[in-house]
Amino acid sequence: MTTWQDIKPTLKLDPAEQASIEKLAELSALRISNGISLTALARKIGVSQAVLNSWEDLNETPTPESLAWYEQGLRQLLNWK
Repeated sequence: MTTWQDIKPTLKLDPAEQASIEKLAELSALRISNGISLTALARKIGVSQAVLNSWEDLNETPTPESLAWYEQGLRQLLNWK
């Protein structure tokens, strides 16, 4: 699987897009390390598993609003406030 660290040096991104990708990488790692499936998170935030997969595979960069949904859903699944 391609990682952000693998592709970061080859891309020229604006700072906002780079920040979104870095935040997504952090949240994705947290999701995986806590054993939360894409299916569970997708259900929690009301998007398809394919959409989440597209974000995590960096085929599409989520909007700041979408990233907030991802984080909020993940926090709820982890029982964080």
